[in-house]
Amino acid sequence: MTTKDNDNDNKAETIGAEAKADYLAAFEAQNREPQVRNADNEWLGSWGGPSFRVGFVEEVNGPGAGEVAGFIPTRHELLELANYWAKCAVHIEYWWFLFEQVGSSETRQHSFAWRRVNRIHELLGADVDKAVADVYEELGKGANPRYWEVFLHGNDEQREAVHEEIARAMGEGDGNQNGQ
Repeated sequence: MTTKDNDNDNKAETIGAEAKADYLAAFEAQNREPQVRNADNEWLGSWGGPSFRVGFVEEVNGPGAGEVAGFIPTRHELLELANYWAKCAVHIEYWWFLFEQVGSSETRQHSFAWRRVNRIHELLGADVDKAVADVYEELGKGANPRYWEVFLHGNDEQREAVHEEIARAMGEGDGNQNGQ
């Protein structure tokens, strides 16, 4: 290797370190600061460039997350919002339970949803507890009863048995003749 090659390698390493530091700073800023700020979306921003975004969720960190000044929701509307966000969060939790997969958008939606429910709970208390309980009951009616029971109350062994059963069923459905 020539001296010129060494100089080029050193420049590349320096530029690479500077680019990495810039990237990490931008990543942290983007992740912490959503495009639109509201009371419940700190640290739920997306990251990436113009052609590729990770974690963008319109109603969490995009234009749909903008608060509307001058409109005060009624008690009934707040309970409907608590129901909506609880349903979103519980649905995601159940999906995670069934398939043991987590996506960047869902993690943001999940955190945002419970933040919204908790803030409404600070205002309305027990009425929100009832709304959340109703969500669990409603979603449970549409779920496999055994899976739902394990989701809510199962121990590690029961959860693992459900995961194995689902994995086998998914393996059978993709043409895998060995079930592996």
